[in-house]
Amino acid sequence: MKMTSPIWRLIRAEPWPSAHRPLPLLQAHRGYWAAGFQENTTEAFRAARLAGFEMCELDVRLSKDGVAVVFHDEDLSRLGGREDLIQTMTAEELRRLAKAPALKDVLVDASVTESFNIELKSPLKGLGRLEAAVVEAVRAAKAESRVIFSSFNPFSLALCSRLAPEVPRALLVTEQKEKGNSWPLRKLLFAPFLSIHLLNLDERMLTPEVLAELRRREIPFAVWTVNDPGHAHALLRAGARSLITDKLTPASLPAEKF
Repeated sequence: MKMTSPIWRLIRAEPWPSAHRPLPLLQAHRGYWAAGFQENTTEAFRAARLAGFEMCELDVRLSKDGVAVVFHDEDLSRLGGREDLIQTMTAEELRRLAKAPALKDVLVDASVTESFNIELKSPLKGLGRLEAAVVEAVRAAKAESRVIFSSFNPFSLALCSRLAPEVPRALLVTEQKEKGNSWPLRKLLFAPFLSIHLLNLDERMLTPEVLAELRRREIPFAVWTVNDPGHAHALLRAGARSLITDKLTPASLPAEKF
C-alpha cells in the first residue's frame, strides 16, 4: 500500500494534550539493554536513565493472575529457556523466572526514566483485560501525564481512548508480515475511526516519498527502530517527533535543534 492511497488521506490526529509532556527525541527501545542488561527489565530502564534518556519504550502482556507485566514475547523460549506462555504464569512466577517486572512497579520506581511508551501486546481474543490492567497500573502510579499508549491492535487503542482519554495514543504500523502482526497496513482502514495522536512507523517503510507525504498531510509520527546516527539525524530533520532506538543515546545526536 502506497502513501498516495486514500486511506492515508483520511488519517486525522488528535492534538497533543496540553497537560502532557512532549515526546523526547529518543526513546530507549525496551530500555537501554545495549549496556548489558536483559531487555524490558528494571535494570535496563535504570541504565536508560543513566544514559540520559527521558523515556523508555516497553511491552506489556497480561499474566495468569491478571497483572500487566513487562515482557515482549508471548512465551519464555527466548529469554527464559522454557516454552511456557506468559498468560499461563502468574506475575510472581514471571518476575522470578524471567525478570519480568509488573508495570506498576516500574512506574513508581524513582530510579528509572520518568516517561514510558507502553506498547500493549493485546490479542483480539480476550480484548479488554490487558487494557483495563494497564490503565489500572497507570492510575495507581499517578503516571497519566508521563506515559503514552501504543499498539499494533487498533481495537486496543480504541479501548484505551475510552478508559484513559487523557493519555496520548499511537498506532504502530509496519509493512512487514511478522508473527502476531499478520495484517500490517490494513489496520489503517480503522484509522479514520480511531482517536490517535500519532503513528509509530517501522523505519523500513520510510522512503523519501513516504516522508514527503507525511509532511504534506501533517501526520505526526515517531519511528522504530533507528540505530544509525546519520539516519536518525535525517529522520528528525524530516519531521519525526521521536525515534525509538536500541543503541543510540541522547549524547550521540548532533547538537542541533530539529
